[in-house]
Amino acid sequence: MRPSGLKFSLCFFVEDISCDLVIDPGGTIDATRLDGTKVIIKVVDSSTDEYPIARYLNSPELRSDKRNRSVTILDVMPYPGDDTKLLMVMPHLVHFNRVPFRRVGEIHEAIYQYVQGLEFMHEHDVSHRYFDHRNSVFPTAHVVRRDPCWFNLMMDASKVIPRGTHFARPHTHYGFPNDTFKWRQRWSVKPVQYYYIDFDISRRYPPEAKDVDLKEMTRAGQDKSVPEFKRPGPYNPFKADIYQLGNVILRLVNEYNPEGLEPFLNLGKAMSNTNPSDRPSVPEILAYLDQMDDRTFKRRIWRPQDSDLDKFKITHCWCNPRFGSIPDNDDITSRM
Repeated sequence: MRPSGLKFSLCFFVEDISCDLVIDPGGTIDATRLDGTKVIIKVVDSSTDEYPIARYLNSPELRSDKRNRSVTILDVMPYPGDDTKLLMVMPHLVHFNRVPFRRVGEIHEAIYQYVQGLEFMHEHDVSHRYFDHRNSVFPTAHVVRRDPCWFNLMMDASKVIPRGTHFARPHTHYGFPNDTFKWRQRWSVKPVQYYYIDFDISRRYPPEAKDVDLKEMTRAGQDKSVPEFKRPGPYNPFKADIYQLGNVILRLVNEYNPEGLEPFLNLGKAMSNTNPSDRPSVPEILAYLDQMDDRTFKRRIWRPQDSDLDKFKITHCWCNPRFGSIPDNDDITSRM
């Protein structure tokens, strides 16, 4: 494997090839497999449930379920000289908001898959519990806000950004500051696949707990807005997961003008209700998304600050003013 970052290195053998791995302070490194595939290697504390839960969610039976949106584990290796750690190899994914959403249907597709993923984890007794970007495979150097859940939601950008992204500088292809960043709108290459990452403080509960109200006492995480964290006593971690994903929906949709996105705003508000009992269940959320009018999915969405010139550039696949990006020329065939 060939690392591309330049922080501090750790030498060990991978596939009989000695190489210097560059591991950032967050415990992750990007690398390239011998077949040319870009991957991420994460340092995992072997005393936690992160690897057992990830391995469980990646079992052949569970992996075959299309609702399984947990990141794929490609390989696991021993950490050189330290039996308390493991090296977990995963695909090189991109943060789900790396390039702008341009249509209502693109937002629907992303939210639907994340809700499906939550349904799948909960059906298999796993609560993500806390989506903390500090342990994320998303480079922390580019983190602007401390929003739990937000930085643990990724996408497979192989069709959206065919040239890929640089791990440490994800706004570029190869790490050069003046690199022309080319991408395609999601609607022109759908479906786009979305995933959850980071299970370091996730918990797998006994199956029999499904029949009773789950009780969790720990208040792990930085999301001080979770109402359950502010009150003493046990709480249901699955309902807390719903609350945090609702906050993500609100943050995403609030970046754009509300026209056409009102159903998502209503959904996010319902999911982040301060009373856990009043939050919709995951099946109810999926039913709500299923009944949305798909005739609205091609509708363009814009940010409030987009000028007429900005809209012209985006519509005609020129430089996107927010991301400094230029869509690929063949993306022009999908313009509306």
